[in-house]
Amino acid sequence: MIPPFPKDETLNSLLERTASYCFGSSLQLECLRLLNRTGAFLDTLPTSISSVCHVFSYAFGDEDSILSKHTLFDFFACGLAPERAAEFRRRLIKETRGPLRPARLPLYFNSSEQECLHCVDCDDFNLKKRGFIFAYRQHCAPFVHVCPWHRTPLFPAEGKFRLYDHQCRSRHRGSKLLVHEFAERSAECIGNNWHSSKYHRLDLLRQLADRRWIDEHGRCALSGLLKVFHKKFDDAFDDERLRLLCSATRYAEAALRALLRTDRNLHPVWCVLFRWIADDTENTVHNSSPTARKRERERHSHSELSEQLDVLRQSTSIRQAAELLGKSPYTLITVARRHGLHVGRRPKRIFGPDREQIAHCLCSGIPAGQVAAMCRVSLSTVYRIAASSGEVQALSAAKRSEQRLQTARSIWLDMLRRHPTLTAKAMRSQCPAEWTYLYRHDREWLAKHSPRRLQLPKSRKTAQPEQLLVLAAKSLSAAVEKCEAAEKAPIRGSAYRMQALTGLSEYALLHFQSRREDRERIFPESHVAFVRRRVTWLRAMTIHETPMPMWRFAKRAGVRLSSLTSITSDEQHHAVAGAIEAPWKQYHPQSDFFSQNLEF
Repeated sequence: MIPPFPKDETLNSLLERTASYCFGSSLQLECLRLLNRTGAFLDTLPTSISSVCHVFSYAFGDEDSILSKHTLFDFFACGLAPERAAEFRRRLIKETRGPLRPARLPLYFNSSEQECLHCVDCDDFNLKKRGFIFAYRQHCAPFVHVCPWHRTPLFPAEGKFRLYDHQCRSRHRGSKLLVHEFAERSAECIGNNWHSSKYHRLDLLRQLADRRWIDEHGRCALSGLLKVFHKKFDDAFDDERLRLLCSATRYAEAALRALLRTDRNLHPVWCVLFRWIADDTENTVHNSSPTARKRERERHSHSELSEQLDVLRQSTSIRQAAELLGKSPYTLITVARRHGLHVGRRPKRIFGPDREQIAHCLCSGIPAGQVAAMCRVSLSTVYRIAASSGEVQALSAAKRSEQRLQTARSIWLDMLRRHPTLTAKAMRSQCPAEWTYLYRHDREWLAKHSPRRLQLPKSRKTAQPEQLLVLAAKSLSAAVEKCEAAEKAPIRGSAYRMQALTGLSEYALLHFQSRREDRERIFPESHVAFVRRRVTWLRAMTIHETPMPMWRFAKRAGVRLSSLTSITSDEQHHAVAGAIEAPWKQYHPQSDFFSQNLEF
């Protein structure tokens, strides 16, 4: 009999329900038997989808149908380029070992994927309609704490959250409206195909361009967009991880830069948040680069010039054209002379030889103020003569530029001689004007005559937020206390157990264990230490009982007989002699009790 598989039910929920039909089975055993998978932690993006179709004889559709209806494939594919989404689909369908996540949040920001959350109203509806309850994939999205349809809080099937999730969710209340809208938008992103989803990165870029956050050259108004982002989402959510993710500028800026690059994957949480911003806000500040503004000014000046020339051709005098255009007669005279239009000139006191002398001085690169003083004319006359001849103006500009370049070079070389130990950045701060001019007009020469860059040490690893480290420490302490509870048999504090109790990822546990200030914390617990604690606990429980055979002692302690004999062997006797020989010497292999009562 093939069990039902409603739409939006996760694959692990189906396997767990299938395991409940078989006595003695479990989710881990079903994953191993049906899917050839050894772990059941990854719930929302399981691999070996082809094995699922083969085991159930394609009763639930083909591989694409299962991916689109029962996993978070469309959710994560929204942050991928189309060619990477195709590769992601191929790896999900075949048997791929290890975790499969195309994009991850920073280390301590990932939410737990080891448990399925449930809604009370959804469970009541399914129980009445179908006779069983199951886990919706919309309830498994990261940082979704309320049902997107009923807006009721979600709770785990076992009744208790993972310790790290509980610590992160109990810090802030946030805005209920934003929490509900985030859940609804996440559910919308999960339910739609990634090709047509408005949360896909390509559609998101188009929306940001329509809202004028991205200009026609692909440049993003980064500072303005980040300002609007923080204004809307700072302290808006009830999860400490999502709150810190939206409050820290470095995370949002890195996500925006990844969105603008085609070779970077983007986590779907960022797709939801950025689409939210693009739908609700618009860039009201004019955003364009200096080059774009220069081109716009040139286009404007060309249209204005054509208008001036048309008026000059139709007018009978310069003064009449100046009144029509609202310009000064001197400006229009310069325009007419530059474009070869006839202008009725008034007699001037500057004749041909004086005009040629002024033009020669200007072509030699002499500043206009010095030319006016040398030739004893006004400064406006010098400018008018320079503007009337395009050749004189071009030669004058080129000569002045060459002189400015030589001056900047000499100042820069003089600074290098006087300060040979300064770095390039320090030299730039000493003479910023010269550096700027050389960088714009002679960059190769500047690079050749600049101090060599120092070999900087390797950058340190990114520091993790202190708030999340404190919460991780609290959750691990609570997990250790659960393992060492005195009222029940000790539980081994292994890495698997710590991960199952806290909800932290394997990478987060390794990072936390490698931190220098936490090296005194003993986890994961070694097997020898665990067996020693079990023996100590059982000895305290049976202190008033008569001695028992070694195999019975091992059975009541919940350890293997080989483990018990290994910690009491002569090779490791020095490590446990203080704990075994004095309190319960009769259990030592060399004592009279073992020589008389061992029953193997």
